[in-house]
Amino acid sequence: MGRWSDSVRITKAVLRTVREDRALLLLPLLSGLLMLAAVAVVFVPYLTLFLVNPSGMLAWVHTTGGTALLVVSFLVLYFVLVFLSNFFFAALIGASMLKLDGKNATVGDGLRIAWAKRGRLLVWSLIAGTVGLLIRAIASRFRGIVGLIIAAGAGITWSVATYFVLPVILYEENSAWRSLVRSARLFGGTFGRWFFTNLLLGLIIVGVFLLGLVPFVGGILLLATSLALGIALLLVAVVVWVFAMIFATTVEGVLRAALYRYATTGQVDPAFLPSTLPQIANFQPLPPPPPPPLPSA
Repeated sequence: MGRWSDSVRITKAVLRTVREDRALLLLPLLSGLLMLAAVAVVFVPYLTLFLVNPSGMLAWVHTTGGTALLVVSFLVLYFVLVFLSNFFFAALIGASMLKLDGKNATVGDGLRIAWAKRGRLLVWSLIAGTVGLLIRAIASRFRGIVGLIIAAGAGITWSVATYFVLPVILYEENSAWRSLVRSARLFGGTFGRWFFTNLLLGLIIVGVFLLGLVPFVGGILLLATSLALGIALLLVAVVVWVFAMIFATTVEGVLRAALYRYATTGQVDPAFLPSTLPQIANFQPLPPPPPPPLPSA
């Protein structure tokens, strides 16, 4: 079957999964709330100290101890955010796998799947976070467009190579390095389907984002004549855009699960899948049957 028809089937499977199990939307929402809470834990104390004694706070920041504590605080926050992002995205992939297998999936099921691999997810988060810092550090040594090109090129390359790392961590027993190599190989075998499926889903997600422009523009125009109605419309736009971001993240998680399943089985529909994913994690397609012998003269 061609790449386009496969991509259409995968797109339908992804949208059907999200439509049938809207609880999947809660995982990105919960992830975002916990990440905001983590940011608040670090920022609120510093902000409070600054509001109480601005000059004293600035003087403390410029001391060796203050600078060191500030750097350590933000590094810890950075890696916590990376871990939370990976953990909840892994939970989304795990729940999506169950749903794609024709089973009932809950938020708790996804969280249990991710929690079972928490150690490996933590190690991977430390690696991914460190690589992200190195990319930024290297790009920052170059000014202007060169730095932007380096950052974009390295970031895209890393994103492509690690696209399937989380499902590999969940369903295959590999080290971090072997998971990265495995991810890169799986992505190479599904690039065409990934491209066309992302194109189709991207158009849908952009359409959802554009819906928020209607109340946003209306709110801007009404601020001068009806402040309350204008603010209400702006809030509606914000709600639409927040939903669009949650929807986009959910779709991406389900898509990654579906593409991983396709890469390891060649199938998406549950009716054609084995009953358990671990049995198919290292699936290799069977060679085509030999041609029939030619009739003897």
